[in-house]
Amino acid sequence: MYTALHSTSVALGAYLKAELEALPAPGLGFGGGGARVVSLNSPHEMREDMKQEGLAVWLYRVELDPMRLNRPPERLPGDLLRQPPLPLHLHYLMAPVTFKGP
Repeated sequence: MYTALHSTSVALGAYLKAELEALPAPGLGFGGGGARVVSLNSPHEMREDMKQEGLAVWLYRVELDPMRLNRPPERLPGDLLRQPPLPLHLHYLMAPVTFKGP
């Protein structure tokens, strides 16, 4: 399950980075030789530990979806079963982070 959560976070971060790089507004610093990043770390970790600027995409809460919790497997041809997707709600904090060092 942790691999699925990590893969989802990485895919979301990659999508946001591609969209920010494609913005026509100059000076955002995400494209080309820009120093800003899209990070999966918390805003505090980006600012204090890594001294990075950009967008923090941080998974801060995972909840079970009670409406889909007992969903049965889907029957496929040939007596095969497909398990339902993980019944989760993922909550992300997306925050711009700037760093003004000494």
